[in-house]
Amino acid sequence: MPERSQKFKDTSSARFSKLKWLEKIKLYQSLKKGAIKNEVSDSNQRKPNSRRVCKLRCLEVAFSISREWSNMGTESDPSGQATVDFFSGQTKLQQLKIKMMKIPVNFEGILLFFPAISPSKNLHHLEWEFLNCRVTDMEIIAFAQGLTKARQLEYFSLKVIQNSNVSEDCIEKIVEVMSKLDNLSKFDLYFRKLNLPPKGILELGKRILYLPNIDCSCSKESIHIFRKSYE
Repeated sequence: MPERSQKFKDTSSARFSKLKWLEKIKLYQSLKKGAIKNEVSDSNQRKPNSRRVCKLRCLEVAFSISREWSNMGTESDPSGQATVDFFSGQTKLQQLKIKMMKIPVNFEGILLFFPAISPSKNLHHLEWEFLNCRVTDMEIIAFAQGLTKARQLEYFSLKVIQNSNVSEDCIEKIVEVMSKLDNLSKFDLYFRKLNLPPKGILELGKRILYLPNIDCSCSKESIHIFRKSYE
């Protein structure tokens, strides 16, 4: 498919801004092979109009990049402020699902994200999935810190699927934090392809089961942790 012209993008943006009653959107964005880094930077700096979809209640977004971009750094990433600007106008948003594939992850962006959604008092449902994104302990701890600031959330799901360097201590830490958040009536944490032996994953599961109202299930290379349901 040929690259879309700027005129096409401007026309699409103008038409999109007229959809004032739009309540649900699914977006997919992919950085193709051969893109110029300066063009990507300029594109990221365009600030979205947060009032275009003021009735938005459900948003699903997926981001991916080609292999040649998967090792690029996260320095000078301007997307954090764009996220703040966007969510400042989404007061009706109730459900948000984010999926990232091979995207370089910056813990500072995660820390900015949670204060950005705090004004969205109706946002009760948040799902976040990382697929081969090289998530580290720093990003997981950023989620633990951020969740303490987004107290309107009632459900939170985090999936990390990768050959991960996330440590046992870090997983225990985020579970401990989430178990103490009374607003989270339900949560799911799923880590797959952990760099731990099967016995190490089982031992981690046993330690987590000592936390109040927490349950988990383990396999040879994954662990699923969730709040107990008494329904």
